[in-house]
Amino acid sequence: MVFLRVDFFCHGLDADALTAHVSELKQLSTEFQAGTVCKGDVCIPTDEPSVIFFNSKEEGSIGERIHQLVGTTEEKYGPHAILLDIESRQYYLHKSIDVASIRSMLFQFQESKLEMVQ
Repeated sequence: MVFLRVDFFCHGLDADALTAHVSELKQLSTEFQAGTVCKGDVCIPTDEPSVIFFNSKEEGSIGERIHQLVGTTEEKYGPHAILLDIESRQYYLHKSIDVASIRSMLFQFQESKLEMVQ
């Protein structure tokens, strides 16, 4: 079972910036491939990734629904990411799509140091 989902909202990026972002995101996704998933003090081995990543390049569709779920709109921020902890029904709005800051956010989440919203 996948515990985390990160949605990137990339509207407004030019083609070169979007291509670079997608390339960096592919590298980041390899860092969170199958292995061990921890929830609290319990860790289990899994064949599935601990995080799944989605890119939304245009406004609308599932992106709109995710923004409704967290009580904001796509237009309110520039390119940003939303981390969804599906099992706990919590989220974190990250106002950047910079891969280094996303990596840091994910490590903070894994260490239970990220202030999630319910």
